[in-house]
Amino acid sequence: MPLIFLHINKTAGTSLRAVVERNYSGAELLLLYPNRIGMPLEAFHSLSPDKKAQFSVVYGHVSYGIHKHWDTDSSYYCILRDPIERTLSTFAHHLRNPLSEELHRLPEEQRSIERFLDLKLVGTDNLMTRMLSGISHIAYGQCNASHLERACENLDKHFAMVLFQETLARDVRSLGERLGWAHREVPMLNTSKNRILREQCSPEVHARLKELNDLDKQLYAYAKKASPDRT
Repeated sequence: MPLIFLHINKTAGTSLRAVVERNYSGAELLLLYPNRIGMPLEAFHSLSPDKKAQFSVVYGHVSYGIHKHWDTDSSYYCILRDPIERTLSTFAHHLRNPLSEELHRLPEEQRSIERFLDLKLVGTDNLMTRMLSGISHIAYGQCNASHLERACENLDKHFAMVLFQETLARDVRSLGERLGWAHREVPMLNTSKNRILREQCSPEVHARLKELNDLDKQLYAYAKKASPDRT
């Protein structure tokens, strides 16, 4: 039964991945990323069923639904984070890395959170709901209540445990006890230093952040409420 870890951007997924890598061998662990960290999703799709069956743990930037590549039952895990904090961390990550050509074409003094939100990236628009719904190719601004309903349904039916960025160390210890991990200490990796704080945002920016992440806010609250029963 594969264990599937969905790495939602800027939720401390890199830190959890380090823990997972310490507890599973390279032969059984499949990392799915569109870069040098792991295997691109396109390459994974081309693998034979027998090759896919060799992996018992999957970790990466993938959405719900990857389990359909296995004939056995799967258990999903993920980390959720306060949506506004996640988006602000995403902005800091883009500032630190040349991920957005449009942002880095601007003079440094113009690379503001306002200009970043103007880029209309799907990573700033209810990303957690998008990934957990399993519905692909949702255009920017088109994530809606039906996607939220699907995401909540998937959480209820297919996620063995949901972790939270704000209580990650405690949650990883709990997960490690459940899965029999020898290593449960969480390193702090890929963190955004000197990023803009929620309190530093103007009322207009704060309103935009709330609007862009309204579904994620509802998903986060739903998962928080259901978490004691699930774990």
